[in-house]
Amino acid sequence: MILISGVEAPDLAKLAARMIKSGFVIHREFESCFEMGNGAEVMALLVDMALEDDELRDWWQRGEYYIGDFEQIKARVLARNESLSPDSVSAQLQLI
Repeated sequence: MILISGVEAPDLAKLAARMIKSGFVIHREFESCFEMGNGAEVMALLVDMALEDDELRDWWQRGEYYIGDFEQIKARVLARNESLSPDSVSAQLQLI
């Protein structure tokens, strides 16, 4: 079992990508890549990686039943990024 703690999102995304490419997605270790409080960032980085890496994208499509539909996740990541535009972030900070 891989124990993950205190790891940054880019490292978790790389680990998740390696697991996807090896078909290791139906395991607790894969899920833990997204449970460190930065799961949205990890998923966004993973989507970016899959857009540039055909092999990762192919393996993702093979495991979509467990990982989720790539196009739907990509759309969610894009929508989230749009909602976090600099204007909305600064507006949220002013509320604090």
